Amino acid sequence: MNLDFLRSIKFCLKSGIFSLSLLGMVEMAWAKKQVLTLNEDETLIVKVISQEGPIRISVKGDRLQDVMGLDESINVEKDETHGLLYLRNVDKKQSLTFITEGGVFQDITLIPEAHGVSVIVMRSKDYEEDPALKKSLSSFRQFASSAMNAQPPLSFQEQVLVLIKQLYQGRGALEEQEAIPERFTTYNVVAKPLRSLQMEGMRGEVYEVVNTTDTTLNLVEKDFYRIGDYALSIGKKQLESAEKTLLIVVRHG
Repeated sequence: MNLDFLRSIKFCLKSGIFSLSLLGMVEMAWAKKQVLTLNEDETLIVKVISQEGPIRISVKGDRLQDVMGLDESINVEKDETHGLLYLRNVDKKQSLTFITEGGVFQDITLIPEAHGVSVIVMRSKDYEEDPALKKSLSSFRQFASSAMNAQPPLSFQEQVLVLIKQLYQGRGALEEQEAIPERFTTYNVVAKPLRSLQMEGMRGEVYEVVNTTDTTLNLVEKDFYRIGDYALSIGKKQLESAEKTLLIVVRHG
């Protein structure tokens, strides 16, 4: 990962929720596929088809929640039902970080070329060795904690990701009289602070967000952005009336 994408989007992702057309589904019927083994200690490199059509990305035994580092020109379609992501207009090299609902952070570099793949399937070593374990992947592997003691010293981007991991793992505590920032005035939602955590000059915060309207809300990270934010991640971007989700914020502090 490089610092440019942090400067350009500050982790405010362009993730959206769309209904896939029948044509898109038919295209996948003969798409070239590559199966990868998840490894948080390495960056996976994939040569993908250079075209406007979608590149489908999924995780066996888990669901994709978000992706960080996308260039502004890339379109993202998220299938909330099946936990899939579709990328369009991948016409140049992309260094991305995918986050699964099970808490896995996987770095992947996509390199477009004429004969690349258009379907990427990721799965853990546990899933390959024993398919019966696939339903247990939602409980994040304990080995991820070893990343906290990484050597050499972590870069700025790595520190942000480590803090996000810790917040996903439930670390941090609720401070007394924690204030509700104005970022939540964009939507008709009620926000409740759950916990916060300090690390290396930055602060991570977790909020519970509830849709208080009678209609469905489509939430977008950039709408919650405020000056000083380094990263934003929403657990679920489409909220029905009275439904709730989590918002994680990493900012200067």
